[in-house]
Amino acid sequence: PHRPVGVAARGAAHPPGSASDSTHGGPGRLRPINSRRPRPRLSIINAMTRDGMVSSPSSAGDASSPADTPHDSSGARAVPLPGVVTTTTTNNDNNNNNNDDDDDENKKLSQGAVDKRRFAKLRSFVSQRRQCLFNLESKREEAVAKAQQQLDQLHAREPLMRILVDAMEDGYRRLLNPSVESELRRELTQVASDSAVQTFASNLKALLLQPPIRGKRVLGLDPGFRSGCKVAMVNENGDVVPLDDVPEAANNVIFPVAASTAKIAAAKRALTELIRKYDVDIIAIGNGTASRETAEFVSNVLSGLDGNLDAKYCIVSEAGASVYSVSKEGADEFPDLKPEVRSAISIARRLQDPLSESVKIDPKSVGVGQYQHDLNQKKLEQAVNDVVESCVNSVGINLNTASAALLRRVSGLNATRAKNIVAYRTGLGDQGFRSRQQLLEVKGIGKGTFEQCAGFLRVYGGEQFLDQTSIHPESYKPARKFLDLLGLPSDSAVSPAEFDAAYEAFSAEFAAKHNDLAGETTNDAETDALLNNVARAAAVEKHLMEAINVDSYTLADMITFFRTTGVDPRDSMPQPKLLDRMLTLDELETGMEVQGTVRNKVDFGVFIDFGMKNDGLMHVRFIDRKDFERLSVGDVIDVRIVSIDKRRGRIGFGDPTYLDLHAKHFANLEQMEQDRRAGRAGARRSNSNQPQQRNRRNRRQPQQQKQQQHAQPQQSRT
Repeated sequence: PHRPVGVAARGAAHPPGSASDSTHGGPGRLRPINSRRPRPRLSIINAMTRDGMVSSPSSAGDASSPADTPHDSSGARAVPLPGVVTTTTTNNDNNNNNNDDDDDENKKLSQGAVDKRRFAKLRSFVSQRRQCLFNLESKREEAVAKAQQQLDQLHAREPLMRILVDAMEDGYRRLLNPSVESELRRELTQVASDSAVQTFASNLKALLLQPPIRGKRVLGLDPGFRSGCKVAMVNENGDVVPLDDVPEAANNVIFPVAASTAKIAAAKRALTELIRKYDVDIIAIGNGTASRETAEFVSNVLSGLDGNLDAKYCIVSEAGASVYSVSKEGADEFPDLKPEVRSAISIARRLQDPLSESVKIDPKSVGVGQYQHDLNQKKLEQAVNDVVESCVNSVGINLNTASAALLRRVSGLNATRAKNIVAYRTGLGDQGFRSRQQLLEVKGIGKGTFEQCAGFLRVYGGEQFLDQTSIHPESYKPARKFLDLLGLPSDSAVSPAEFDAAYEAFSAEFAAKHNDLAGETTNDAETDALLNNVARAAAVEKHLMEAINVDSYTLADMITFFRTTGVDPRDSMPQPKLLDRMLTLDELETGMEVQGTVRNKVDFGVFIDFGMKNDGLMHVRFIDRKDFERLSVGDVIDVRIVSIDKRRGRIGFGDPTYLDLHAKHFANLEQMEQDRRAGRAGARRSNSNQPQQRNRRNRRQPQQQKQQQHAQPQQSRT
């Protein structure tokens, strides 16, 4: 609202012949500040001077009020500079000043001196900024001149340069860029594919090596909604038991999940009668469609049974059961049964012997990996075959009971040779194979094939005790000599306990005969005893290697075989979890610890079955990385509930040990998650208050953009 000292409105009248007139060169003209210096074309000071905003202060300026501030010709007030007292100098003011008192004159003089000092500071500040702007513009002009010179040189070679630039752009766009992009994508896809193959192979190995439940009568249920639940019964040996004694299950179908109350009641009576009639130990339920509803139905039936019936149920993976039921192999094994019943039989047998039943299915249909159908099928098939063959060889196969599907997975055998073995075994009658040497009589098996497969095939109750061990026939002679040294019979069965006792006695006797077997001595008695034991064990092994003429690896394998004779390596793994009731979502609370079975393992976590309708997920961030890598399908583990989403029925788990170790960190994460959810809920509530207005605005926005686009000139759009 105020004009600074010496600022006059543009076009203001000055008395003729006055100092202002002579200095400015005429009425309404302003004297430029520091006019001897070169001025940039676009500068702040020039703009201020041109608009009449700055001039030299008057020696007898008068401080005027806002109401007395003069206006320019357009009626707008001039903008003052900060920190400067505004005055105006007009002809009328000079005449009025002559009539003032001496005191007023002194005040005005002192005020004018202050204004001069302030204006001097302002002029110095403005001069410095003008010089800075001038220097910047000078540098810009030099850069423009240099660039223009380079452009002139480039224009002299314009035809050639244009051709080269176009060629480079075309080569990059059409050849180089797609090639590099394809190469990078191919490498990343290869890495992801290898990781997926490895994940599938590790999950398949864990599934095949699940511990069997032997000596139990199992009732298999293949759940379904519309077509009902298929039922099949197998005895302790896996043989199918007819259900003719229960009329309501004579056709092997019940309806536990149906809209009709009468069908549900009939299914309950049929299941109760089956459990009582055939003394069922375990009910195996497939984890497919209607699995949880069927499990809930079975749980209700088991809770109403008498106290003398102790039946349990278990959720079993039914992946690939439908494929097996319609396959040629399933039809050859059960030609008189329907495919639905074959599927129920497969589910029941998977609980008794997962390995023997799973090898009948195409490994790619097992469903324990991720993206296996999008992978390189040749590489996936090779990895799967290696895993299946490794599992079969590590467990060992009973030559008198194994099926052709299981035999063909043994090293050195194929489908044709497996069928020939089964046919030869059938011709031998009830006694079957009596020794491994009889394999040489089977068509298609020569000495080379026999050397490959003989060590993985077992003959229990045969002519030789060594035929039921993992020792290869070519090592029978040193093995018998080894047993003779230990004082054990070589023609009869030797239990692991008997072998351990005989081996310890032999070691003690050998150490007593050789007193110079002491190891290094220290000041610690316990350490000295340990070193003496190590030295004695090394001396005993060296003596045995020389006595039976074998190397250290063969001797170690023999000791391991005799210590694990008749022991299935799968028995050391945790048994499948058997349930008698199903949990409900209302029973769960955050922080509760439950026990579950790992159903699938992927890169971001593991899915755990803990007895509810849906499996829970334990994310990798809630478990130690090393512990996560050790987990496999079928493991029974203890987990803690970290999140419950009742709306979507999702449960989140975590490792209790890992959660306790990082309790503070996860408490902060939980608080952040709660704040985030609260913020999202508040945003949804605020957005829902004006849905119609928001929709109208969203509809108008594209139209406005289209109108603005058409309103632009053609050149700017281009």
